Amino acid sequence: MASLALTILVFVVALGFFLSILYFLIVRPLEQKQTLARFENLQKASESHGIDFQTKILHEDVLSNNPKIHRLLRKIPRMLELHLFVKQSALKISVGSMLAYSIFPALGVLVLLFLFDVTFFLSFIIAVGCGAIPFMVVGVYRRKRFDKFEELFPDAMDFLARSVRAGHAFTSGLEMIAQEMDEPLAGEFRRVFEQQNLGMPIKEALQNLVVRMPLPDVQIFTTALIIQRETGGNLAEILDNLSLVMRERFKMTRYIRTVTAQGRLSRTILMALPPGLLAYMYMVNRPYTQLLFTNPSLRIALYVAIILQVIGFFWIKKIIQPKV
Repeated sequence: MASLALTILVFVVALGFFLSILYFLIVRPLEQKQTLARFENLQKASESHGIDFQTKILHEDVLSNNPKIHRLLRKIPRMLELHLFVKQSALKISVGSMLAYSIFPALGVLVLLFLFDVTFFLSFIIAVGCGAIPFMVVGVYRRKRFDKFEELFPDAMDFLARSVRAGHAFTSGLEMIAQEMDEPLAGEFRRVFEQQNLGMPIKEALQNLVVRMPLPDVQIFTTALIIQRETGGNLAEILDNLSLVMRERFKMTRYIRTVTAQGRLSRTILMALPPGLLAYMYMVNRPYTQLLFTNPSLRIALYVAIILQVIGFFWIKKIIQPKV
């Protein structure tokens, strides 16, 4: 009975892999061609009516290129937050595609480990780790984009202060930042300018910037501008002070990263040592190592060690990455 259930499970997963390959190699390219053809037709029609159709398309929240999957994902809680997470990384991937890249490999690894008689708990942990790889990749690109934005943000404050002193309007300064600065800062300020240019109050446009870029510097910048517009004051001087504070904070962050380099290296070594040693012992003396997976008491000790390893990772991370 157990072998029959395992055979059915393997068949279902293999069928899922076959259907996913069929979709990504044949069905999806055809859908993309049809979508591109519709886009070109609509763009031609919009150009004849003087409508910036591309700008309209860029503001739509599309969770999947497949309309049915898009409607299904819209009904699932927290999918819009995941969509925002993906958009903050600036990767050209939809939420549906990322979930597919996460779920199908995780199921494949889970079935493969079952075939090698690995315990369910350990198989589940490994499968979850494989399924989390796409999210980790998106998180890395998101973090790099945030770091690049923070690095360019003080220069944008100086640029905006100089434009205000030269007699330009604040919104004109936003447009010039979008034209002159590098990405990702230029793209984000371009969206702020377009939103207020299409009728959205500048306060809401700046708050949307905070949603897209949840950084302390952006929050301070938005709060200072909102207060200045309500109470008045020298905008150029406010922007100069913000730029100075951001640069000092950036210097302090770099200094902390320098002095905590040894701690980050120690964290990497401590996290890699136990699984590396276990893999080495498994290759050198497999019967001795298999006791960790077959003996109930040692299996519990293995689970506890994994939990303590995860706790230690986040503990060390909290110690070596203080908030500035």
